[in-house]
Amino acid sequence: EVLFEPLGRHFHIAVFSPKKGWFATVFSDITHKKQAEEEQAEIHRTLEEQHTLFSAVINSAASNIFSLDKEFRYIVFNRQHAATMKALFGTEISIGKNILECITIEKDRAAMKKNLTAALAGNTVKDEGYTGDHTLSRQYMEPSFNPIRTSSGEITGVAVISRDGTERKKAEKALRTSEERYRRLTENLQDIIFRISLPSRNFEYVNPAALPITGYTPEEFYADAGIMQKLIHPDFQNNLAHHWERMAKGDILPEYEYMICHKNGTTRWLHQRNTIVRDNTGHVAAVEGVVTDVTDRKNAEIALRQIEERYRIISENTGDVIWLLDPETLKFRFISPSIYRLLGYTPEEILAMSLPQVLTPEGLRYVQESTPRTIRKILNGDESARIQRVYIDNIRKDGSVIPVEIVATLLGGSEPGTFEILGVSRDISEQKKAKDALLESEEKFRTLVETTSDLVWEIDDRGTYTYVSPRVRELLGYEPGELVGKSPFTIMPADEAELMTAEFRRFSVSHQPVPSIINRCIHKDGSIVILETTAVPIFSKDGRFAGYRGVDRDITQRKIAQDALQESEERYRTFVECANEAIFVIQDGKIPFCNKNGLDLIGYDSAWLATHPFLDLVHPDDRKPALDRHLRRLNGESFEPRAELRVIDAQKNLHWLEINAVNVPWDGKTSTLNFATDITERKKADDALRESETSYHGLFNTVKEAIYIQDRDGHFLNVNDGAVEMYGYPREFFIKKTPVVLAAPGYNDLHILQEHFERAFAGEPQYFEFWGKRANGEIFPKDVRLYHGSYFGKDVLIAVATDITDRK
Repeated sequence: EVLFEPLGRHFHIAVFSPKKGWFATVFSDITHKKQAEEEQAEIHRTLEEQHTLFSAVINSAASNIFSLDKEFRYIVFNRQHAATMKALFGTEISIGKNILECITIEKDRAAMKKNLTAALAGNTVKDEGYTGDHTLSRQYMEPSFNPIRTSSGEITGVAVISRDGTERKKAEKALRTSEERYRRLTENLQDIIFRISLPSRNFEYVNPAALPITGYTPEEFYADAGIMQKLIHPDFQNNLAHHWERMAKGDILPEYEYMICHKNGTTRWLHQRNTIVRDNTGHVAAVEGVVTDVTDRKNAEIALRQIEERYRIISENTGDVIWLLDPETLKFRFISPSIYRLLGYTPEEILAMSLPQVLTPEGLRYVQESTPRTIRKILNGDESARIQRVYIDNIRKDGSVIPVEIVATLLGGSEPGTFEILGVSRDISEQKKAKDALLESEEKFRTLVETTSDLVWEIDDRGTYTYVSPRVRELLGYEPGELVGKSPFTIMPADEAELMTAEFRRFSVSHQPVPSIINRCIHKDGSIVILETTAVPIFSKDGRFAGYRGVDRDITQRKIAQDALQESEERYRTFVECANEAIFVIQDGKIPFCNKNGLDLIGYDSAWLATHPFLDLVHPDDRKPALDRHLRRLNGESFEPRAELRVIDAQKNLHWLEINAVNVPWDGKTSTLNFATDITERKKADDALRESETSYHGLFNTVKEAIYIQDRDGHFLNVNDGAVEMYGYPREFFIKKTPVVLAAPGYNDLHILQEHFERAFAGEPQYFEFWGKRANGEIFPKDVRLYHGSYFGKDVLIAVATDITDRK
């Protein structure tokens, strides 16, 4: 074959010699044949590109995509569908396999057969429900069954797209369960929750907590844009102006504290935490925040500073003896001058002595036994053992014995040998006499309080337990004697003890009754017990303040329940604000609530949505059905909750949404809670996929040449109409057979044919002649071009054959 360039024509030249001495030459013009071959090659390239694109689309989809023939056998499926079938039924699927044989659960098999049969009858079927069981997996599937038609309208199979809606169903259930909790949480928080629109600085939302904290109702905040100027204490006016100026630019401190003037004239300290909210263009749209009343904490800080100053003065002038002792040698390292009043020794004399010289034998034995035991507890992590309050008899210089109250604190102690004891000793001779006088009265009192279910206690004017009822055994795990002589704050966590000390002192300085105080104590087993404490002051006969008598009630379980409720409501709020779907409420035709994802999707803020009919967002063609479904749902009708509609955002962009809605109570009215998923891209992908499938199948069967799709061993996976016409067999005849059944006996070398298959599969295109036998017995030759390719994600051989009978 040659190209005659001057003519621009292709010729086939045959030369033969019928007789010696001369020869004949035959020129055949094959230009049209060459052009046809080039056009066919281009068609094959286009077909391969379309096939590659189609394969990539369905295999990258998160949905299950597959198609079946009329016998329910797989024609094509994507990876997601194969994985789903494996997870649900434990079966491996393959091209040509019947899907009903792969479904091992009878109810799912019956449902699949019903839907496929309806689709083969020409119907588009949509279904949803749980598939599988708890043996392997269980998923909520949403399949759509669509008939596959040829260009002539003949139905040849079914195409199925199925979305996994399991997580959405779980989210819907969780959302319905938590919605009521979230509403109660927001409206009953003790902190102020607010939102301020910028740059107008108008309050868009303030919760009811504003009233007890500021004296102003939420309505007053909404009505008066300058209300903050009224509230802020004069000392903080300049700071406020500075913060508000920065706020409009999106530059604001995340948190700060300031004073306000309550409506009743009192002052309050507030701690404010801020979050800047930006619109979808990045501009500052609002500031949201939480305001906590920290007046009590601030007052406590001021009181603490005053107490620290007082402590310094007292420590320098106290009548109690302050000392420092080495627990290894039992020698004093420091002792205050007041030791002279207590024992009659000078500090110098005591420093030259050891502890056994000033303690009775019983007292010394107690110290020698308890100190190593206490050190071991601290080294094992029990920090509560550091402070000990004990009563030990001391020996004075004149030989007399006096009772002494000692509060000892073990300092240091990262390892043995590094401890020292800081102690405070006090003469309690008079206290002991008074205590003995009260024994008879206490016995009567004890009989009464030991029968109550609450813990009854008494402390002296220094805050030391003088009585603890037996109820302490069940409540805190201690024997009453273990706590007598100790402060209630010694069985509290350190931070709690600090807060409760300041709180209790606030009442004790003026000898006032202690109202209900919630506090945490450490049970002997290390667990935390939450108590509700009330107390009244005790006065001696001469009117001197003597301490407090109080009652502790165990409210641990009630507190745990309250904290669990708060945590659950916080998780619900976080879920609503962080959900991928748009979540909103429709009430009286408007949208009083919409989560952040919904606001980002539609481009309008909450104020706009709350004052405009929701139908303003809906595409004009979808408004009537949308309103009809909304009204029917409010009337309690039952129907498919899911629907698709189009909406137009603030920038006039069109979005396709999939809406699912349920009736809920909202602010005392029946409303609808709606979940919307943006399916715009899915819609576009569906359209593109349908167009691609139609083009692919149309092109495959329009080509007049015979096209065969074969696996590596040569088995036919599919053939086009050209192959059916060439051999006269129906398409089903070819499937799973090899070219051997089509070969004319004795005309082809089958070993060479196998070599062609192997080379083509390795990537080397093959060209050869093949003699076939038609269904009517006719023997004919054909040209075969063999390539390596991909067919719905599977490596295959693609053969293109041309009947060359006329050419031969």
